[in-house]
This record gives sequence, C-alpha cells and structure tokens, in this order.
Amino acid sequence: MSYLVPQFESLPFWPTVSGAVFFALFAGIVWWIYRGDRKSVYQAVEKLPLDD
Repeated sequence: MSYLVPQFESLPFWPTVSGAVFFALFAGIVWWIYRGDRKSVYQAVEKLPLDD
C-alpha cells in the first residue's frame, strides 16, 4: 500500500512550501473574517442598505 503514497523526498520543494503557505494564509483570512469581535462590524454593515 505504501507504493500508492509518494514519499516526501520525491515531492518538489517549492510547490510543497507554497501550498503550505497559501493554506496558512487561507486559514488566517477565514479566522479573521469569522472571529467573534467582528460581530459589531457586521451588524453595522447589515443596516447600511436600510438607512436613508
């Protein structure tokens, strides 16, 4: 079964590093958007279309 999974040494270096960096960036952005202290910002923004 181990022949189905590529060995870490056979993986190219820069695509592996860039994949990890972009995943960390994506996770950080998702965390920043959905964190709890931004609730007041979203409540203020959701009322903007109704204000004249």
